Amino acid sequence: WTEQMDSEDLRVGKPDSVVQSSTLSWSGMAQSADLAVDGEMATSSHTTCAWDTDIWYLMQFDDIRCFEEVVIINSYLNYNAYRMQDLGVHVRNTKTDTDSLCGVIRVREDSTIEGQTYKVSCDGMCGNSVMLRVRHNRGEYSYMGCIHMREIEVHYSEPCTT
Repeated sequence: WTEQMDSEDLRVGKPDSVVQSSTLSWSGMAQSADLAVDGEMATSSHTTCAWDTDIWYLMQFDDIRCFEEVVIINSYLNYNAYRMQDLGVHVRNTKTDTDSLCGVIRVREDSTIEGQTYKVSCDGMCGNSVMLRVRHNRGEYSYMGCIHMREIEVHYSEPCTT
């Protein structure tokens, strides 16, 4: 995956590193964090699903970026998509110790790739990481929480002076 310019003079690129709170292994293959940024729709990252647990996925950048949009393609096109209900998208700046919420995903009842592609606006929030977080408390949700993505990409501008 290489850095590209999109139509609005924003960059779309691979983070310097990715990590997730846990990794599910399925059929002998670890569904690691890097599979969501490999540019392949046939692979996916997947955390372990759990009740009452903070589950996260973190994209880290060496430099400060001003993020415009985060695009997430859910791995599941069925009821399992709801395990990402109310997933929060945050921009973090470790240099200033700030965390800003871009938005929250509300899962749609749509069994197409397009219907399970979520675009979350960050309105130019600046930081050096993007963190996804979800927590499903037992009794409040129908499904355990987890994060499973075919792909995630961020659109950002640079240089950032913040």
